[in-house]
Amino acid sequence: MNRLTIFLFFFTLSTMAQQVQDTLGKVKTPEEVANINPTIKCGIGGSPQPVFFLDGEIFDNTKKVDEGESLKAEDVAVYHFRQKMSVNLFGKQAVGGAIYIVTKEAEKKIKEIQHKKLGKLTQEEYKYYQIAQILRKKELPITVTGRVTDDEDNPIAGCKIENKEQDFEVYTDSMGEYEIKARRWDAILSECVGQCRVVVTDNTEQTMDFVRPPLKKPSINYITAGLVTVGGSPCDKLFVLNGKPMKDKKQFLRRIKSSKEIKAREIAEQEAMVLYGTQGRFGIVAVRDEKGRKQDKIYTRKFKRKMRKTQQL
Repeated sequence: MNRLTIFLFFFTLSTMAQQVQDTLGKVKTPEEVANINPTIKCGIGGSPQPVFFLDGEIFDNTKKVDEGESLKAEDVAVYHFRQKMSVNLFGKQAVGGAIYIVTKEAEKKIKEIQHKKLGKLTQEEYKYYQIAQILRKKELPITVTGRVTDDEDNPIAGCKIENKEQDFEVYTDSMGEYEIKARRWDAILSECVGQCRVVVTDNTEQTMDFVRPPLKKPSINYITAGLVTVGGSPCDKLFVLNGKPMKDKKQFLRRIKSSKEIKAREIAEQEAMVLYGTQGRFGIVAVRDEKGRKQDKIYTRKFKRKMRKTQQL
């Protein structure tokens, strides 16, 4: 693949810089990213900056620019590696984390060589083999597909779809369609719509469509600033296990670690607030495992016995 200028690339992916700032460091603008040396370099407050890769090669401001080249957001997949994993994969140069960008062209090359023996690869092919090895660190068992539209069913192109747990994002194509990888319980965020859904089953193929509601004036009780609302964000779901609200998602995941038969469903914000008040303002993930179902049977038997005694009186 021809090398692309980081200026053009980050101009077309302007929203990425803000995401990087939120998750991995203090990167402020696409232009500032372009001037950051990808080796250990500190920004405001001395925080190490993430290193950027495009198709396996480090991006920095010394790269030669190929004129006339540009890249659209939907042509790439963006993988975020946190600091510990970044250092393990890329060495001390990635002490601030890593943003690993892979184009669809590179993904195509990877598929072409996947059945070739390692010793038979050319130098160019070996580059894509190495990219594939990095991506395996992010391999996820569930494929989520869907479509993003407005309230009149018009497709929304270039909308960022993010897997919040895996630091992975993709962008919708011209038809508003996307595909993203996930694990069970991952939160999938549609940034342009401001909605978040949780992968509640372990089915390997799932569908999540997002519809942007008609624009409304902000109310006094619900003020939106980008995606972050007063008191949290759309992915701050309340997890309820066997009828008991969990403190947070981490507590929920610890509690179900030994569970074998898990059934779950999402409850939308309006119904969730009726059930749990402001705790459910971003929706509920209601989960029942074998312990909960056993309790249900016990309560049912007790209730039936009580009813029989009442009828005998």
